[in-house]
Amino acid sequence: MTVTEGEFRRAMKDLKRDFNANISPVLHRHAGHLTPGEIRRLKARSAARRRAKAAKLVAKAEDEERRRRSRAIGERLAGRLFA
Repeated sequence: MTVTEGEFRRAMKDLKRDFNANISPVLHRHAGHLTPGEIRRLKARSAARRRAKAAKLVAKAEDEERRRRSRAIGERLAGRLFA
């Protein structure tokens, strides 16, 4: 059986219309579904980001505290030396 170009184009058009009407909405409906493993990975990744951010803030606070103490010690020593 030979298919002409026009028949082929018409069949492709019908298949495309059928796909858009019946299959595409189903795929879009399930696109947001996450498996339990994916949810676990996302939660672990966001928890790691939170921990890293908290560690960075703690390190910054500790560094500022060290600088403050060192400055205070320097001021006390300078006061003794030049008094």
